[in-house]
Amino acid sequence: MKKNFQLFIYFLLSVSGTHAQNSFEDFKKRAHSDFHTYKHKVEQNFDAYRKRINEEFAEYIRATWVGMESSPEIPQPKDDNPIPPIIYNREKADHPIEERTTPFEDIIRVPQPEPQPEPIVPIVPIEEKEQTGNRYSLTYMGNDMSIRIPQDYKFTLHNCSENNIADAWRNLSNSPYDNTLADLLNLRKDYRLCDWAYLNLLKTLAYGLWNGKTNEATLLIAYLYAQSGYMMKLAQNKDRLYMLFGSKFVLYNKPYWNFDDYYYYNMEGEEMSLKICNIKFPKEQALSLYITQEQRVPETYSTKRTLQSEAYPEMRFTIRTNMNLIEFYNSYPTGYIGKNECTRWAVYANTPINEKTRNTLYASLRHILHGKSQKDAANMLLNFVQTSLVYEYDEKIWGGDRAFFPEETLHYPYADCEDRAILFTRLIRDLLHLKTALVFYPGHLASAIQTTDPDITGDFININGERYLVCDPTFINAPIGCTMTGMDNSKAKVIRLD
Repeated sequence: MKKNFQLFIYFLLSVSGTHAQNSFEDFKKRAHSDFHTYKHKVEQNFDAYRKRINEEFAEYIRATWVGMESSPEIPQPKDDNPIPPIIYNREKADHPIEERTTPFEDIIRVPQPEPQPEPIVPIVPIEEKEQTGNRYSLTYMGNDMSIRIPQDYKFTLHNCSENNIADAWRNLSNSPYDNTLADLLNLRKDYRLCDWAYLNLLKTLAYGLWNGKTNEATLLIAYLYAQSGYMMKLAQNKDRLYMLFGSKFVLYNKPYWNFDDYYYYNMEGEEMSLKICNIKFPKEQALSLYITQEQRVPETYSTKRTLQSEAYPEMRFTIRTNMNLIEFYNSYPTGYIGKNECTRWAVYANTPINEKTRNTLYASLRHILHGKSQKDAANMLLNFVQTSLVYEYDEKIWGGDRAFFPEETLHYPYADCEDRAILFTRLIRDLLHLKTALVFYPGHLASAIQTTDPDITGDFININGERYLVCDPTFINAPIGCTMTGMDNSKAKVIRLD
């Protein structure tokens, strides 16, 4: 609609001089008629351009395959010597904390999220009356969805030869899949699907149409994914077709292929040796692990859980978490970006909390924190995270390191240092609107907040001339400004958050 309006404005400007001598009504009629002619021509040009790109892509498929071994998977780091919680000496609580500022240079900058990929040209839906087709219904992330598909959507890949794949790609581009693409992109927008969720929506659709992981389903996923603007490569091993998705993120525990400093992962299967079609689709963009918007899922809630601060008993809340969202997070890959593994925690910390949770928990928190000083409010939130959650090691519960999204920390019965730091920085940003950072020591993750109150004293980290007050959600009952015993701020790594 926006692009059509832009075209209309452009047309009005171009014809206004010609029709200035005519009546306004005449002008409107002519403009309306000529605009639709112009719009139709533009849409035809879009279709012709996309068709030409796909035909050229199909021809490259015939000739640009190369056998490659994958690089071995990068294992997720283990906390070999995790730092257990320490109880703060309450006798010191009433004594003022000295001002100790640590000049700091090792600041890890997390690359900013880019806008989600878009098709090389706008996808113009075909009018219902001009297309015979069906609607395919599916349930994804708890949402009931309906997607238009061509009537004759079925095709067969008799084998995975280059010519056979190329012919099938051409046939797909000649089929009326515009409505399918338009519906998928609208669903991505309407449900605020992140890139990982969108890829899995395509898989759910294709696997449903072909009753499983067939070569035909894989090719359809690859075609729809490329038309949506995403980076991918086709690959094969004997009689099996695969799709590799490209990303700037290093995903843990998955073999990968590197092309032009992008990491490519097999959407399914763990084959180490593949024959890969090494060509690019125009304007393709890498998959991102960032979740910049709340994923819209139906409300299916867990049993109630009560969380209460020890030092501030009025901070007692009964919450429930959305199980559809928890299930989605449970299958989410973990990885880092920018060649620094500490950035992986920023993906979790920068993810927004579900609106329903905000409307319940945050409403109560705002009421309690109303009128409190910055220092008192931050101390109350810190103690809430320190004392309302039960600490346990990931190795014992999950068999290995696993960071939580903020919503998961509110859901699961146990949380370690990284989960607490991630949740605390989310609460501080949302409720007190202060800048935050994560502070990584060997075997431990804490946090820091940029206080704007000059009267607050304690351990500060100097980040580009700004004072960030150290806050440790695992230093039980410690107030803001206290570094956990045994931690050295001068040797820590700081990850600034959005």
